[in-house]
Amino acid sequence: HILTWGQGSEFRVWDASTGRKLRVLTIENAGPSPWTEATVSPDGRRLLVASMDAVDVRLLDLATGKELYRSAPGKVRKGRGFVFSPNGRYVAAGSFRSGVYFLELPMSAHNCPAISRTDSTG
Repeated sequence: HILTWGQGSEFRVWDASTGRKLRVLTIENAGPSPWTEATVSPDGRRLLVASMDAVDVRLLDLATGKELYRSAPGKVRKGRGFVFSPNGRYVAAGSFRSGVYFLELPMSAHNCPAISRTDSTG
């Protein structure tokens, strides 16, 4: 699949082999910062999006658009380069000033995520 988005809150999922649009996901209650990062989980079932400076980080079910997780504002301050672990359970993001963030993601809507930060200085 291919994922595209513009300045709004709509993300479009395309079939890479046919070029056909498969679905449009709209993120509700988006803040004033634009979405600047998005990554799909290794199993292709979840979408993680982050706003500018990672003020808002969300995890969505790609099939339904249902929100599975939303970070507290500023919890992943200035996070960049979000990447899923191979099993899709964790996401890491770097920060120029705050080290590396690790997010434990819910595998379903019933799990509670935890967020930790590892300082790059030690």
